[in-house]
Amino acid sequence: MTTVHRIKSFLKYQYKGEALLDPYFVLALVTGAALGSFLNVVIHRMPQHILNSSNLSPFYLAYPGSTTPCCHQPIVWHHKIPILSWIFLFGKCAKCRHPIKGRYLIVETTTAMIFGGLYIYYGLQEITFFYMGFTLLATAMFWIDLEEYLLPNELTYILLWLGLLGSALDILPTPSSQAIWAVIFGFLLMWGINFLYFIIRKKDGFGGGDLKLVAALGAWTGIMGIPMILGLASIFGLLTTLLVYFVGGKKMDMTTAIPFGPFLILAGVLVIAVPSVKTLLN
Repeated sequence: MTTVHRIKSFLKYQYKGEALLDPYFVLALVTGAALGSFLNVVIHRMPQHILNSSNLSPFYLAYPGSTTPCCHQPIVWHHKIPILSWIFLFGKCAKCRHPIKGRYLIVETTTAMIFGGLYIYYGLQEITFFYMGFTLLATAMFWIDLEEYLLPNELTYILLWLGLLGSALDILPTPSSQAIWAVIFGFLLMWGINFLYFIIRKKDGFGGGDLKLVAALGAWTGIMGIPMILGLASIFGLLTTLLVYFVGGKKMDMTTAIPFGPFLILAGVLVIAVPSVKTLLN
């Protein structure tokens, strides 16, 4: 059964209410929500671990137990249920009623939806699990860079090697040789752009994490995807800047720092997803 036929069949089941009875679809949703909850821990703790040199424990993601970021009270188990806990608490801390970031609900919901969508589109194949891994890593890096202006090497390198592994095993559509050259090309291209910017402006235009992120995305898209990623990311960044300036009223100039990682990730997701969307539409 082709992918398009699988999707059409699933939609027919959905209208009959049978989609909710598919155990693998339900498992994908639940797993996505649960891992989305774990991602919120990563997004909150990993930057603190990196920026706080005194916190050197390798178990910082698991220990100590979760506490509320506002009043630092332990979180009981029934307040850790992905998606539902945030909704039932009306987005407020159960202890002090301080607002909880909407990011917690967004991450858990989108991860569950993406996992469910990947199962619908690909079924139980190796590529499904590789793209689930991509989703987890990209989501964590998106929010960490957006909030902390930081792209952790731990996540970027895993994304890079996961892409190369998928290509080497012929699971991802990008051939292995192209993936390797794309990594090299992506890093050198970003380095060259940053070098020229440094000559003109006497300061870096990109952070080191941006260079590594483009290289990592190249492992998933191939060389031809890199110019598209940079072009789309630049457009997204420009539109966002204009929106913040004119609508938000925030003053910005050439010295204002803007995290470029989230735009690169959005562009990378679009470049990876568009061929699949074209297949579906055809």
